[in-house]
Amino acid sequence: MTQSMRDLTNNGPPTVDANSMKKLLEEAKLQADDELEKERVKFQGKIAEREGKIAKLESENQTLLREKDRLEIEITSARQRHAESSASGGEALLETQKIINQLEEENASLKTELKQTQAALAREQDKLKSLEATLKNLEAGHEERILLEKQAAEERFKQQQEIEEKHNKVLKEAEDRLAEGKLKYQNDINEAKSDYNRLVRETEDRITIYKKERDSEIEKLNIEIAETKSKFAQELSNAQSLVEMYQKKNQEAKERAEAAEEAQRSMIQEIEDAKMVQKFNAQLHRDLAREQAARKKLHNEIEDMKGKIRVYVRVRPMSKSEASKGCNEAVCKDGKMSVVVTGGKTADARKVFDFDSVFSGAMTEGNSQEDIFKDTKHLMTSVIDGYNVCIFAYGQTGSGKTFTMIGAADIGSCLQPNGDFDELAGITPRAVSEIFRLLNERSSQITFEVNVQMFQLYRDGLEDLLKVQKKKGDDKGSPSLKITLAEHSPTGLVQVEGANTMVAQTPADVMSIFQLGASRRTTASTQMNAESSRSHLICSLVVVLTNRRTGTVTTGKLTLVDLAGSERVDKSGAEGEMLKEAQSINKSLSALGDVISALTSGGSHIPYRNHPLTMVMSDSIGGNAKTLMFVNCSPADYNVSETLSSLSFAQRCKDVTNTGGGPPAQQAAQLAALKKELAKLKKEKGGGGGAGGGAKLARPVP
Repeated sequence: MTQSMRDLTNNGPPTVDANSMKKLLEEAKLQADDELEKERVKFQGKIAEREGKIAKLESENQTLLREKDRLEIEITSARQRHAESSASGGEALLETQKIINQLEEENASLKTELKQTQAALAREQDKLKSLEATLKNLEAGHEERILLEKQAAEERFKQQQEIEEKHNKVLKEAEDRLAEGKLKYQNDINEAKSDYNRLVRETEDRITIYKKERDSEIEKLNIEIAETKSKFAQELSNAQSLVEMYQKKNQEAKERAEAAEEAQRSMIQEIEDAKMVQKFNAQLHRDLAREQAARKKLHNEIEDMKGKIRVYVRVRPMSKSEASKGCNEAVCKDGKMSVVVTGGKTADARKVFDFDSVFSGAMTEGNSQEDIFKDTKHLMTSVIDGYNVCIFAYGQTGSGKTFTMIGAADIGSCLQPNGDFDELAGITPRAVSEIFRLLNERSSQITFEVNVQMFQLYRDGLEDLLKVQKKKGDDKGSPSLKITLAEHSPTGLVQVEGANTMVAQTPADVMSIFQLGASRRTTASTQMNAESSRSHLICSLVVVLTNRRTGTVTTGKLTLVDLAGSERVDKSGAEGEMLKEAQSINKSLSALGDVISALTSGGSHIPYRNHPLTMVMSDSIGGNAKTLMFVNCSPADYNVSETLSSLSFAQRCKDVTNTGGGPPAQQAAQLAALKKELAKLKKEKGGGGGAGGGAKLARPVP
C-alpha cells in the first residue's frame, strides 16, 4: 500500500473524486502551458529586440560604408579636378605651342620667301653678270644701248634693294613678334606651370589631410564595427543561451506535463484504491466506534466494581519527632487491603479496617510514589472517556497528604522539561502527564483542549489562585465567586463564575500554572506540622475532546484536592487566627462528612450547599463520578484517636452508592431535553394550575 493510501487510512476517506482530480490536473497543465507561452512570448520579444539592435548595427554599418564611398567619390573628384587642372594647364601650353608653331610656320614662310627673294636676287645678279658680260661685249658700238641697259639694271637693282629692305623689315618685325610671342607665351606657360604646381601641392595637401582624416574615421569605424561585432556576438551567444534555456524549460515543462499525466493516471488508480480503502475504513471506523463503546463500558464497569468511592490508606513511616518522643507503632498493614490499629481507649484494643488498598512502610516496601500511582492512573482513561474523576487526600495534619498529592518538592519542579518525573513526584504531576500521554496517543482521532482552574478554600471563603494580580494601591477587592452546582449547570459540571481559566497545551504548562497558584496558598507552622496547609487546595482540569471524523464533543473532568488536615487544638497549639483557621477546616471536613453520610444512607437530599467545599466537589462525589480517596495516617500511638477517626470516616465513604447513567454532559443534555418536553406539555395543557392540577417537578437527584 502506498504512502497516500496509508494517509487515507489514517486520516479518513478522500474528498476529491477522479473527475475533480482530472480537472485539477488539467488546470495545472493549462497554467503550465500559459506560463510557457508567456515565457515564449517574452523570449520572442527579447529576440525581436536583439534583431532590432542587429538591424540598427547593420544600418550604422551601411551608413559607414556609404560614408566611405562618399569619401572615395570626393577623393576621385579631387583627383579629377587635379586632372582637369592639369589638363587646363596643358591646353594653355598646347595653345601657346600652337601659336609658336604658327609663328614658326610664318617665320619659315618668310624664310622661304627670303630664300626665294635671295634666289631671285641671285638670278638677277647672274643676269647682271650676264648683262655686264654682254655689255662688255657690246661696249664698242652700242654704248648708248649699254647706258640704257645700265640704267635699267640700276633701276632693277634699286628696286631689288627696296624689296630686300622691305623683306628684311618684315622679317625683323616677324622675328620681333615671334620673340615677343615666345616671351609672352613662355611667361604664360611658366605662370600656368606655377599655378598647376601650386594647385597640385594644395590638392596633395588636401588629399593628405583628407586621407588622414578618412584613415582616422575608418580606424574609428573599424574599432566600432569590431566592438559592435563583439557585442553582437556576445548578445547572440546570450540569445542562444536563452534559446537553449527556454528549450530546456520547454522540455522540462513537457516532462512535467507528462509526469502530471502519469500522476493523474496514478492518482486515478489511487483514488479507485482509496474508494476501496474508504469502504474498508468506514467499516473499520464502525468497528472502532463499537469497540471503543464496548471498551468504555467495560472500563467503566471495572472501575465501578472497584467502588464508586475507592479508598486507599497510606500509612507514612515514623517521623523523627515521633521517634524522639518514644512513640510506638500502633498502625500496621495486614495484607494488601487491611490495616490494623492497636490501642485507643484501652491499651490492648485492636481494630481492623478493610479498604481497596493499603500502603505502609518505607518507599522500598511498596510505599513509593510510583506504587501509589500504579493503579490510580487507570482513572485517567475515564477522564478521557468523558467522566468526572476526583482524587483527594484526607487525614489529620502532618499525616502526609500534600506529599501524596504533590510530592516532596515544589509542584512546578516535580516534572522536568524532558517529561521525566522527580522520584518523589506525587499524584498530581503524574496524573497530568498520563492525561496528556493518552490525549497525544489519540491525536490522530481527536483534537483536545485542556482548561485549568485552581482554588483554595480558606476560612470558608473560596479564592481564585489564578486571578490576575492587581497593581499595588489599586486593590478595590476581588470580585466574589459564585458557585453553580453540577445539577443546575448546562454542562453537568460545577461552574465558578468570576474565576480565571487558563489553557494548557503540555504537561509543563499545567505544572507552571499549578506552581503559580501554589505560591499563593496559605500555610503556617504548628506543633503538629512545620508547614501545615491552612486551606483546602482544589485543582481542576476540564478536558474537551472533539472527534475529527464525527465532530462529537466529549468533556471529562479531573479534580485534584489536597484537603487541609483535621487537627485537635490541644495538640496543634493553635491560637488566635490559627485557631479560627483550625475551626474553619474542621467545619468544612464535617460538611464533607455530612455529604458522605447522606450518600451512604441513600437520602433524597444531599447537603452540597452546606459548605463551599462540598459545592465545589458536587460533581466529584456522587452521581456517576469516580472518586479516589487517600486516607493518610500516622503510625504513632500518639495519634491513634485521630487515625481511628480518619479510618472510620473512610469506612463510611466505602458504603456510598452512586447513581448510574452516562457521563455528566450526556445526563445534562438529557435532563435539558426532558425539561423542554415537560414545558411543552405544560403549555399545551394550559399551565396545569390548581390543587392537584399537574405534576410537581422535583430537583433531580444526582
